[in-house]
Amino acid sequence: MSNSRQHPQRDHHGDDEDLRSPVIAVAHDRPETFEVPPHEHFRAQLVYASEGVMRVQTEKATWIVPPPQAVWVPPSVTHSVINESAVAFRALYLHPGIVKNLHNECCVVNVPTLLKELILYVTDKGEIASNLQAKIILLIPELLATLEPEPLQLPLPCDRRLKVICNALMDNPGDGRTLKDWTGKVGASERTLERHFRRELGMSFLNWRQHLRLMTAIKLLSDGFSVTNVAYELGYASASAFIAMFRNKIGLPPRRYVKNRHDVDKENN
Repeated sequence: MSNSRQHPQRDHHGDDEDLRSPVIAVAHDRPETFEVPPHEHFRAQLVYASEGVMRVQTEKATWIVPPPQAVWVPPSVTHSVINESAVAFRALYLHPGIVKNLHNECCVVNVPTLLKELILYVTDKGEIASNLQAKIILLIPELLATLEPEPLQLPLPCDRRLKVICNALMDNPGDGRTLKDWTGKVGASERTLERHFRRELGMSFLNWRQHLRLMTAIKLLSDGFSVTNVAYELGYASASAFIAMFRNKIGLPPRRYVKNRHDVDKENN
């Protein structure tokens, strides 16, 4: 398989403005090299993969999305979707008329078992009896309204100097250079860079890098990497240091987190 990214044709179900189809369900099996470039929809979108890991990105932030989570994208928000692995893509496109009370910004949400089963049913079963379809369509936005955003958003900068740093770190989250090390490359003092991180991204350079590493860790753990391998891949001097960071941010050690995800997947299947 070629390493070049595959781009889909610009033909999105989210452009459908017809209220007679309040919810449109779409299923695609996509290879690891698949990428949907920046675009927007008339409809809101729930970006979900029953298998595999995706990255959803806007101008302001990026999200790593392993099962059983999804990204909520409100109407008219420009975003791209990049596969981090081969993906069983399952998505819902919802008419703006039925999502007025839902989140008005992109966010990650956990997908409970009932919602997953409804998504899989409407995407994989083909034609559905009209009375059953109507009941499911009414239930889906009600379920979405009960979901709370998860703290797995990584803000992205607009400042040119911060972009250089953040893009390099996203390419290599284990890069251990300090902010002082970056000053000569981007042409700004350490104090100036730190001030811009806090002003533009709402956190310090070290906190931003830690959050990036956390999101990358979730992706690698979901791909089956061991805790030790993830720790060294992300630049930690020891597995214990990585475990301490992960527990502090997620509330669980990595192995327990992975076990809980596997248990949820078994329940969903």
